[in-house]
Amino acid sequence: MARTIVIERGPGGLWAAHDSAGLIGGVFKERRAAVAFAIFQPDRPTVLLRAGGAGAGPGAGAARRAAPRFPSSRF
Repeated sequence: MARTIVIERGPGGLWAAHDSAGLIGGVFKERRAAVAFAIFQPDRPTVLLRAGGAGAGPGAGAARRAAPRFPSSRF
């Protein structure tokens, strides 16, 4: 079964990469670091990048602080 790694923005503007099974994951300052982590996994998982609504870009200001929480307490 193919694994899927989801990359999304969390609180404080940090990026999280995690798989649905909870076996791997990490928190990153930059989106490109999270993407690099995901695409260089040995089993070549499917990578989903969830573009956050309000906090997705530079200059988001107060909207960035309102970013949704990570879906897991593992991070």
